Amino acid sequence: MRYLRGVLAWSVQSLLHRRLRSGLSVLEIGMAMALLVGVMGFYRGYRSALAHNIDRLGYQILVTAKGCPYEAATLVLRGGVIPMYMEALLAEEIAARPEVAAITRFLMQAEPGEEEGHRMQMFLGVDDEFLRMKPWLEFQRGGWFTSPAADEMILGYNVAQEWRADIGDVLTLRRREFRVQGVLDRSGTQDDGTVLVPLGVAQRAFDRMGKVTGVGVRLRDLDHLDAFADEMYDLPSTQVITMSQVQGTILDLVRTARWLMSAVALIGLVIAAVGITNTVLMAVLERLPDLGILRALGGGRGDIFLLVWSEGLLLALAGIAAGTGIAFLTAGGCEALLRRILPYSPVGTLVRITPGGLLEAGGAILVLGLVGGVYPALRAVRVPPLRSIREAY
Repeated sequence: MRYLRGVLAWSVQSLLHRRLRSGLSVLEIGMAMALLVGVMGFYRGYRSALAHNIDRLGYQILVTAKGCPYEAATLVLRGGVIPMYMEALLAEEIAARPEVAAITRFLMQAEPGEEEGHRMQMFLGVDDEFLRMKPWLEFQRGGWFTSPAADEMILGYNVAQEWRADIGDVLTLRRREFRVQGVLDRSGTQDDGTVLVPLGVAQRAFDRMGKVTGVGVRLRDLDHLDAFADEMYDLPSTQVITMSQVQGTILDLVRTARWLMSAVALIGLVIAAVGITNTVLMAVLERLPDLGILRALGGGRGDIFLLVWSEGLLLALAGIAAGTGIAFLTAGGCEALLRRILPYSPVGTLVRITPGGLLEAGGAILVLGLVGGVYPALRAVRVPPLRSIREAY
């Protein structure tokens, strides 16, 4: 133990001999680790948030009017307007099939805010099955519509916060007055930013009588999903989208972005490894006389190797600590940037920093430190002690 304390003291003193150089090296290593943690955290967070958003839709199949299927699916996921409509009567034909456990019809519309410059607000006309398909939805206050024909609204959590609305307040939509009947609790999905209206009332308010944006279908048995989807293609002027297809397609695109970011992270790791080697090697060259004296006093090659090699290890450990802090400090900013860049961002945490991710990235940095210190250590043990002392003095 005393021997190891001596080795540690030597390594620390050697690195502190040039504080600026060592500090820049630690910062370089920390940034490389933070980048690696961010790349791994992004894929974990995005995949988890996407799966949560799709699961919270409550159905496995979406039937809409013909158009781009993936545009329609992502608009439903993010709370956007699908500019296509289908006949509401088709929902009855879908519901009559034996494989179907439940369906929900909905009409998606957007209206500008009352104040100038206010964002567009999403309104969703829904039937009673909407709530049955989403049993996890809870009301913070109030409850469901008193009747399918009532001029009432249910506000998502974020909408209620933004509008500062409460139960009993009267709001105007298309020159019609609506009473706030309920406020949903935070769900972490697109429902937080949506205003729910009875389907029939929404159809009249938006002049879309007999029309719906889509029909969500939940099957009794997922083994029948592919066969049911094939049958739905025979319906006139409709398209069928399975949520598993949507998830797979989006994740394929995200994987491509992940590989590009991983390449950048790999370059950062290579630069960090070169930085470790350079910092330790410079320290060796500056302390050759000291190393020569140690050899002359009886220090073995293994002792010299360990002294120098441990410097790379200490740099890596310091870089891991710095990288962990940088990762946590920059996670929020990185997530905000990703939401601006990505064409679709699910509701939820996009960059998820986990203990497992920190351990994996820290392990990679630790290996770099161990490998990066090998060459300077070998260089140190190969220099004859008398020569190093003579060159210095």
